[in-house]
Amino acid sequence: MEIIETKGNLFNRNLTKDSVLAHCIAADAGMGKGIAVDFVKNYPQIKRLRNEVLEVGKTYYVHPVLNIVTKRRSCGKPSYESMCFALQNMAQVMKENNITEVFMPRIGCGLDRLSWPAVKEQLKYVFGESAVTFNVYYL
Repeated sequence: MEIIETKGNLFNRNLTKDSVLAHCIAADAGMGKGIAVDFVKNYPQIKRLRNEVLEVGKTYYVHPVLNIVTKRRSCGKPSYESMCFALQNMAQVMKENNITEVFMPRIGCGLDRLSWPAVKEQLKYVFGESAVTFNVYYL
C-alpha cells in the first residue's frame, strides 16, 4: 500500500478501470456541505444513495465513487471506530471490484474533524501489504 499526498484539485483526474474517487458521507446521504457538494456536482449519480437505506461502517460504490459511510447523520461527527469499520468494508468492496487506486481528500478530516495522522494510520492498518495506491489531495 502506498499513500501519496498532493496539494491540488482532487477532481482533475483521469480515472482508469482500476481507479476510483472516494469520500465520506453520512447514512442520511445529505451531501450538502464541504467537499461532498463537489462530489455531487461532478458525479450526480451518487444522489441515488438518498433513496437507499445506508449503514454506518459500509461503503457504497456508485461508479466511479466509493461513498464511505462513517456517521448516521450529516450534522453529526464520525468516530475513529466507525471510520475503521468503514475502511475495512471499503477494502472488501475494492477487492470485489478490482480497484487498486483511490483518489480522495483527507477523509473524515474536514468538517468531520478527525485527525489526518490518525486516519492515515487506520488506512495503513486496514490496507497493510495490499497493492493499493491512495492519492490524497488537500488544498
